[in-house]
Amino acid sequence: EWDRVGNAIYVSSGDSRMYKVTANKIEDVPNGTDGVVFLRGATLMPFKLQDGPGLDPFVHSMLFRHASLERDTDVMNCRLWFLNLFMCDQNKPILLVNGPRGSGKTFLLQGMKQFLGIRTNGQLDDSYNKMERGDKGAENFWIIIDKGRFEIFDNFDTKISWADNDFQVASTGGTHKTRELYKTDVLVTLYARAFFALTSNNAVFTSEGGGLPDRIIKIGTVGRPKVSKGPAELKADNMAHREEYMTFVLRTLAA
Repeated sequence: EWDRVGNAIYVSSGDSRMYKVTANKIEDVPNGTDGVVFLRGATLMPFKLQDGPGLDPFVHSMLFRHASLERDTDVMNCRLWFLNLFMCDQNKPILLVNGPRGSGKTFLLQGMKQFLGIRTNGQLDDSYNKMERGDKGAENFWIIIDKGRFEIFDNFDTKISWADNDFQVASTGGTHKTRELYKTDVLVTLYARAFFALTSNNAVFTSEGGGLPDRIIKIGTVGRPKVSKGPAELKADNMAHREEYMTFVLRTLAA
C-alpha cells in the first residue's frame, strides 16, 4: 500500500504486523498503524527483515538463473514491474511473458507470486486464471481484478473480443459496471485494484489503434529453461530464500 501524502509504502507481514518503508528507513509496526489496515487472511505470508542488503530474486533465485529469456533487459523489466506492485498507483502496466510452449512462462510468474508470498484464506496462493472468451470472460476478469493483489491470466493466445479494451481500461485505473444479481438491474462498480500479468505463445491484439501494446511490458522466453527443474523444486527454492528476497525488495524501496 502506498500513502502518497505520507510518502510511505506499507507491506504486510502476516495478519498482525507490517513494514513501513520511507526514505532510508524501514520500521516493523503493527497492522493498523497510521490508519493502514490489511485485512486478515489476505495479507502476505509473514517474513522477517534480514540484516544486510538481502538477495535480488531476479538474479539469485533458481527460477531466474535457469530461465531462458530473450533479451538481457528482460530481468530488469521483471524487477521494475515487481517493485511497482507496492506503489498501488492508478497506472498499472501489464506484464506479458511471451514464448513457445514449455518455456516456463507460467512458472516464472508463479515464482514471482511465491517471492511476494500472496495468500488466500491464510494459505500461499500461486494460482493462475485461464483466459475466457465472450461476455462472461470479461465479467470474470473484472471480478478477479476487483479483489486486488497480483493475478496471472494464462494463454492469451487467440483473439478475445473484450480483452484489448478491458485490459486498457484496467491498466489505467478504470472501472467496469455490472449487474449486482443476475435477475436485477441494480449496477455495481468493479475496480481495477490488481496488477496482472499475461502469458502467451503468440499474443494477438484485436484493436487497430495499438493502444494496448503501449501499456504492456513484454518479456520473452526463447526455449525450455536452461536446467530442467520441476515446479516443486523451484517453489522450495523460492520459499527457502523468501526472507532474503523480501529484504532486498524492502531495502530497494527504501533506497
